[in-house]
Amino acid sequence: MKLFPHSRKAATILAAAGAALLISASGAAAKDMECRCSDKHNKYIDGTSTKVDGTTYKFKCKKTFSYGKDTNTDDYNKYVKAYWNESTSSDKSIGLKIRPRKSSECLNGVYDDNGKALWQGANCNTSDEKKYSSLTLRRAASDIPTNDFKVDPNTGQVLSGQRNPTYSAGGAATTTTKRNILTALYELKDSQYRLIAGCIEDK
Repeated sequence: MKLFPHSRKAATILAAAGAALLISASGAAAKDMECRCSDKHNKYIDGTSTKVDGTTYKFKCKKTFSYGKDTNTDDYNKYVKAYWNESTSSDKSIGLKIRPRKSSECLNGVYDDNGKALWQGANCNTSDEKKYSSLTLRRAASDIPTNDFKVDPNTGQVLSGQRNPTYSAGGAATTTTKRNILTALYELKDSQYRLIAGCIEDK
């Protein structure tokens, strides 16, 4: 099975997620990317969607986490669980922990958004959280505001200092029969990349 096309698609989805494009689904049912989102950014991420190769991916903030803390993808995916343990980073290299959620669906590959294998093998231990590094943060097309985002009521202009540069990191994790896209969003603030969302494909 060739992973490169899937990973390139993941990269496209990541960029569009960072742009926070709002596109209504038509035709085929949308695929959900379920997320834990920062309590400062959740309302600007929840409900955004993007269409890639005819498939609409919709981002849902199922829960929030405290801005400045780590997060994980909980039980949003039946096959793998991703842990985003770097709530802040001084560079664009982001570590990631993943474990399988079913012993019958062994984790057999972790890939970055360029299709590079970070790891290949067989991990069937559902309590074994292995760390894989590194995913690369990439600049998003536009920036996600925070909950204190404000607009000048007279001019409609965004007030300065309310948006920080948004970056995304992600790729795919494969199990015995499934390919699972995952992504995290970060903002650059005070010379640190800060986690604002951790998402995984709902399967």
